[in-house]
Amino acid sequence: MGTQVASALKVRCSTHIAEAVDEPTGVLQSCPGHDLVVVPAGETGLKVLSRAEVTVLVARAPSTAQPFPDSVLVAVDATAEASLAARVGAQIAVRRGAPIALVATPEHDASHQHALQDALGSVEEITGTRPLVLDEHRGPVPSILCAAAELEASLIVLGRRPGHPMTRVSTEVATSAECSVLVVRPGSPLSSPATSP
Repeated sequence: MGTQVASALKVRCSTHIAEAVDEPTGVLQSCPGHDLVVVPAGETGLKVLSRAEVTVLVARAPSTAQPFPDSVLVAVDATAEASLAARVGAQIAVRRGAPIALVATPEHDASHQHALQDALGSVEEITGTRPLVLDEHRGPVPSILCAAAELEASLIVLGRRPGHPMTRVSTEVATSAECSVLVVRPGSPLSSPATSP
């Protein structure tokens, strides 16, 4: 799955075998110099996600035989990290020919509405189509999980802010989702102009 995402984004992919005191530490020791780490869903993957300084793909086997990803859901809110996630999700969707949808946070104040319009504009500019927007009225984690199930998404993309409570949101989504979850870190080269279509 990591090689498929790398191929979709036209970036180099490599695997490593590392000796360390435990598996998460071994994975994290291999992260320097890389922009993305792919880990399996489960305890090791979640420990890597909670400690990694790079973008992390928590991978689950797709539920269909379609090429991965066959649908992308991006979680957006009024943060720079969510804006980055929207651009990365759009790049993946356009390269794979996958439909993309946005799930908005339950807040409906002016700043969140402005952020949603910015995310819509970014996705539309990259993909050439206007994405479906799901307006959820639950907390962030249930909203994201419900939207992913409703759309039968094969990939959820969300931004990762350091610290509580947003670290908890990305970890809870990665723990409970039935599909793969891409947690984009700020400064990710995945959103640079070099990887734009």
